[in-house]
Amino acid sequence: MKSMLIGTFVACLRLFGAVLAAPAADQQALPVCADQLLVITGDNKIDVYVDGVRAILANADNWRKSDTVTVAASAQVVAVRGEDTTSSVGGILGSGANFVTDGSWKCTATFSNGWETISFDDSSWSSAAIVGRNGGLRWEKIAGIDSDASWIWTRKTVSDNVVYCRKTLPPCDPCPGSGTGPVCIASCEGRRDGDYQSCKGCKVYATCSNGILYDERQCTPSAPGALPLVWDDTLKRCDYNSETCKACGSNINKRSVVGTGPACIASCDGRLDGDYQSCKGCKMYASCSNGILHDERPCAPSNPPLFWDDSKKRCERESTTCTECS
Repeated sequence: MKSMLIGTFVACLRLFGAVLAAPAADQQALPVCADQLLVITGDNKIDVYVDGVRAILANADNWRKSDTVTVAASAQVVAVRGEDTTSSVGGILGSGANFVTDGSWKCTATFSNGWETISFDDSSWSSAAIVGRNGGLRWEKIAGIDSDASWIWTRKTVSDNVVYCRKTLPPCDPCPGSGTGPVCIASCEGRRDGDYQSCKGCKVYATCSNGILYDERQCTPSAPGALPLVWDDTLKRCDYNSETCKACGSNINKRSVVGTGPACIASCDGRLDGDYQSCKGCKMYASCSNGILHDERPCAPSNPPLFWDDSKKRCERESTTCTECS
């Protein structure tokens, strides 16, 4: 893909455009990057931000009822402002697919400009204090929130009436199973003259000639503006898809959704009529009409397929706002 994912798409920073090496045998595999739902509540009131964007909550001031917030695969930081309006013990409780509120969060009672944004440095903040379990003695169990989640706050649980908490989300694998694979070469020693899979990436290949390695030879698109090509070592040529090299975005016609990005919508509340990025996938879009959401509207059939680009407000062969990986 073109230079897609400005700042937001760390789903594929997280290794976009780079080839992922297979994890060592003793390494634990990372969870696959995907949009996830954060189910969250707070006693007595909360505001939730994902990468600095405030989420719309229906039950922000009712701790017995949770809200569900879409956390895009690209998201890096979830931030929550909690307020205790009764001078008792406050708390924030929530869980996503691969994280929960626990002691790994950072919390403070001191307000700072930009505290909810990705770039904010929270290194001076203290670890969150655990003030209860989901379903413990102080609070009843909140349905939809993981039983491993804890109510968190600052350590001054009574005197700190307003707190600011942040969670830097754990890393994930944007393209599981990707990499140049065992067929790639880094030397021509003992090899016949010919072309091989480079270990430097999928859009390049290596050539051996008289025992000399010529690496990072570019796969050239068939025409200016055409879709990029990737090396297939079985076919021994550059093609639109590769069965031997898998990198983020390399297999043009065999994509699966990794992340729809922070531009996606799941509600038309407060939005003008028009078309938007759906949170359900990249080959579709959502429309708002008189406050009603019409979701999963497919891009027109095409080969190769089209993907919604929210900056252009139309379906295109490449999207700058919605990431898919091989």
